[in-house]
Amino acid sequence: MNKLTKALAASAIIAGAVFAAPVAANAATYNPSATATATATAAPGGAFTLTFKPGVFTPNAHLDATFTSTGAVPTTATAATFRAATAGPVAVGTANAQGGTTLTGTVPANATADITVTVTDGTHTAVGTIDVTAAAGAGASSSSLATTGTYISIATIWGAVGLVALGGGLVAVRVVNRRKSVATEAA
Repeated sequence: MNKLTKALAASAIIAGAVFAAPVAANAATYNPSATATATATAAPGGAFTLTFKPGVFTPNAHLDATFTSTGAVPTTATAATFRAATAGPVAVGTANAQGGTTLTGTVPANATADITVTVTDGTHTAVGTIDVTAAAGAGASSSSLATTGTYISIATIWGAVGLVALGGGLVAVRVVNRRKSVATEAA
């Protein structure tokens, strides 16, 4: 029985170390090419402005912006550095001298879902979101659900499992040591 308890304790400690160790490396979702984000809010048929701060892109670089959504997406976007898209959900432009840009346009009147805008200069990529909201007084709601909680990454869950296993192993070691000292005192 004593050997079984020791084996279980050792297994629990090893399992805890295996599951807890990778947590630091996976503490957050990391995408080295996604250097910045921007968010705008607009009603269907309304205007949006996405501003990517200086330093996001290579200064004066050629930029491609792609719009994606489960609903309708803008077919044109304009700004000082962007010209209207010629086909489909893509716009092209140039970063300013500081490596930033501003993208403006109009959300389609039939938009039903948030729109993701991915802007790249070939080296750096930034992602923007246009939160599509219900038109004022329309009584309709956006197709997106309200955020009511938080996101917990898989790394956090595995880290918690590892810490629980590690704690179980430490408790088992403590029990073994206590039994050993009680047996020693009784003898």
